Amino acid sequence: MKLSKTLKLSKTLSRTACPKRLASKASRVFKSILLLLIGWLGLLQHSVTAQQPEDVIKVGIIGLDTSHSIAFTKVLNAPDAPEDVANCKVVCAYPKGSPDIESSTSRVPAYTEQMKEMGVEIVDSIDALLERCDCVLLESNDGRPHLEQYLPVLKAGKPCFIDKPLAGSLADCVKIYAMA
Repeated sequence: MKLSKTLKLSKTLSRTACPKRLASKASRVFKSILLLLIGWLGLLQHSVTAQQPEDVIKVGIIGLDTSHSIAFTKVLNAPDAPEDVANCKVVCAYPKGSPDIESSTSRVPAYTEQMKEMGVEIVDSIDALLERCDCVLLESNDGRPHLEQYLPVLKAGKPCFIDKPLAGSLADCVKIYAMA
């Protein structure tokens, strides 16, 4: 409801609820409270409708050690996102990379800052990420932890895209496909 309509409605309701013949102090106080309540409700409705629509698919990203995380976030969160992903928005990310791969750990701080600059909340665990999103992009550059990272996503029943490589071994690939 637009603010001008809210103001018209508040005037109409106040006239109905407090006719002129009730000019007592109590009725003036009631009228003031009623006007404040109606105005507040109008502002509340206006602020809620200005936020994200309810049909937005909240995306979480696991792994900020690859440029894919940044690239996907730029596409999904763009105001002019392609129609097929226009209702998707990256809302949170779990940054952990592979501690034994220098190129992985060295990328995480810069990519984490870029994600924050794009309005993405950084969380400290996969469980925290799963509480905030509807689906997951598993982007860790190293495939070895993919099975371990995928298990809580699977248990939470969230759809998940696993970027290449699917896993660190054929055995883990077979397990992921069997569980999916």
